[in-house]
Amino acid sequence: MSEPAPALKQDEAPKPETKTLAQKIREIQAAVGAVKKRGKFGPEMGNSNYLRIEDTVAAVSKLITDRGLILTGTLAQKPDETFYYERAPGATKGYIASLVMAWKLEDVDTGECRVWNMPGEGYDGTDKGTPKAQTSSRKYAIINIFNLAVGNDVEAARSWDDGKEAQKDVVKQRLLAGAKSSDPKVREIALQGLDSQVESPKALIITRPEEFNGHYFIASGLIAVPELDRFFEDTDSKRLNSKKTGKIGWKVSAEYEKSLIDLCERLKIEVE
Repeated sequence: MSEPAPALKQDEAPKPETKTLAQKIREIQAAVGAVKKRGKFGPEMGNSNYLRIEDTVAAVSKLITDRGLILTGTLAQKPDETFYYERAPGATKGYIASLVMAWKLEDVDTGECRVWNMPGEGYDGTDKGTPKAQTSSRKYAIINIFNLAVGNDVEAARSWDDGKEAQKDVVKQRLLAGAKSSDPKVREIALQGLDSQVESPKALIITRPEEFNGHYFIASGLIAVPELDRFFEDTDSKRLNSKKTGKIGWKVSAEYEKSLIDLCERLKIEVE
């Protein structure tokens, strides 16, 4: 039979549990949760969000300090033979610095430590390429050491819907630029492209312009339906020319309005 643990002497407090470095890293990971991204790219990058270095540091700084940890970095591989000038059309002349930083996480209470080698790259037009590369390495060192979850990360895989929306925004920006071109053919193609990006209507819209004196109405909106096409053809309705009037739809005799509404009800098409 094992002997019972010795009783504590009067006024003797139990010694606090000594945690390992791995346990402290796990605690920090659990406490942080997902890191919010507050940076935003311009339209040339789809207006996507990105994680700034200050967001990354702020997420773990106090947690690291409270647990007696210190994170320090040293240059493990200097940017040797990694400088080159970019001369892309329209781009700012500059260079990319590529390096490797050794990040040491040390527990001041126990002396336990671990080291992670993390690459980093930075682009700049003057003398900030290397500092930017160090900042990049620091950000991803923190993400990887503490296994941080980054929501909506621009470098991570996005959902199909997110990617599709970002791509549509990039295309729209290019079409808008084309619409201002001095070449009339380029402008026409860009304007047609912008028209095609307009969200598909969800309902058939009926309007009664005063100039028709109640004899006709205009059906627009959701009209690209085979059954509706046959209805407009059978009633001798007039197709509106968008280039001449700026409208897309049909000019329909007022006597067919109720029949059109009934047809839409059968097709489960909303009428506005």
